[in-house]
Amino acid sequence: MGDPDTDDLYMEAVEGFMMLTIFVVSVAIFVYLWIAGGSFLMAAVVWLVIMLIFGVAIGMVATVVGMLIVWWLRARHRFLEERAQAKAAKAAAKSAKIQR
Repeated sequence: MGDPDTDDLYMEAVEGFMMLTIFVVSVAIFVYLWIAGGSFLMAAVVWLVIMLIFGVAIGMVATVVGMLIVWWLRARHRFLEERAQAKAAKAAAKSAKIQR
């Protein structure tokens, strides 16, 4: 598809994004439950139940957003490469015209 090094870099960035998103959302839900309920133990139990039910959905949303970011980065990289090649070709044609 593209440069393997760049694609690997994008995938590693997305994996980091997904892990960070899942961690932040999980911690935010737990803290919200703890503050709202006032009991650490009750917040932990409710958080565990919520994560068992909605944890997969949170991971899927993070994965979809991450993949959209990768596709955008790949398209942007490809566009910039094509633009650089077009500029180089235009400059080469211009220098060839001047040399005639």
